[in-house]
Amino acid sequence: MEILKCSNLNKSFGRKKILNNVSLSLDEGDVLGFIGPNGAGKTTTIKLILGLQSIDSGTVTICGYDIKKEFTKAIKNVGGIIESPDMYMYLSGYDNLKLIANLYGVSKEKIDEVVKLVGLEKRIYDKVSKYSLGMRQRLGIAASLLNDPKLLILDEPTNGLDPEGNKQIRNLILKLSKKGIAILVSSHALSELESIVNKVVIIQKGSIVETSTLEEVKKSKNSYYIFEVDKIKGIDNIEKISENSFKVNINREEIPEFINKLIDKKIKIYSIYEDKLSLEDAFLKRTGGNQID
Repeated sequence: MEILKCSNLNKSFGRKKILNNVSLSLDEGDVLGFIGPNGAGKTTTIKLILGLQSIDSGTVTICGYDIKKEFTKAIKNVGGIIESPDMYMYLSGYDNLKLIANLYGVSKEKIDEVVKLVGLEKRIYDKVSKYSLGMRQRLGIAASLLNDPKLLILDEPTNGLDPEGNKQIRNLILKLSKKGIAILVSSHALSELESIVNKVVIIQKGSIVETSTLEEVKKSKNSYYIFEVDKIKGIDNIEKISENSFKVNINREEIPEFINKLIDKKIKIYSIYEDKLSLEDAFLKRTGGNQID
């Protein structure tokens, strides 16, 4: 089921064009990495999705509801946090959630459910001022789940977190996606995104330059394979990596013949694997080396 669809979004501030025909979509259970250089238009796109800024032209539909024409029905399907969530530091985590739950009219059982989901059962009655940054992020996600959203928008969810905090947020995002929640994650931490997303949208100067699966984005036009061997002497047209490994540009179909040549030279082969681009490499390649924010 399609949860979010943005079609040909355009936005200008005065004479400055911010977004140019931006389109993207998410289905149930998708985790989409929304990435781009500083000032590319990510934040503006998110604000248009949430109805926080007016759309010049184009449409945003959430669970089939147009954000402009049926705002209330559309937005009730959305939850999210933008960087560090605002919480009352002098209240407990539970009391913070209770305040938000009262707005939605949800039960104590629902609060307990989201607390368990984000793994804060043992600390939920402590004051938020005693929470680590990672715990506050998880509390923010818990708050965003109280209305049973079909779409979750997370802007820099791992910003400033230590490795353990990063791991907890990653695991939580994967757990939520398995429950069918569609998740849009905007982040500069590409190595973190690479381990959780199944789709990638790259935006540059207000236009989408790539929208595909993670695997497709990481594919290079040229196929490179790494060979680990006992010796390299006598092998032509390769890129030496170390004394016992090299990279070669060949197609998958050419591998058996290449192996036979190595065997004829009495070269022992210990392993072969494809040299895939990282998400960061793929991003830099498609944006001409622009830094991500």
